Amino acid sequence: MVNLLAGMSQMPWRIFLVYDLTGSAAYATTYTLIGYFFGKKWKLLESWLGPTALYLIFAGLVIVVLSVLFRYSLSGYWARIFPKKRQ
Repeated sequence: MVNLLAGMSQMPWRIFLVYDLTGSAAYATTYTLIGYFFGKKWKLLESWLGPTALYLIFAGLVIVVLSVLFRYSLSGYWARIFPKKRQ
């Protein structure tokens, strides 16, 4: 989805490449560290909360993150469509 937004906003490819590589490195590092630190505790957490609660928490986190990203991208979009008039 980010690729589409970058293309629609006509972002220069070099800037996109820098952000894309940085984001990919952060994504891979984050998920690796989450798996490393919480992987052994997953069974304990699952037995304590139950599998349904864990999936609902995960789905809620995904929805919150996507909504924040969506609102952020739309705020920039509408600012470009309807620029404020300078006086």
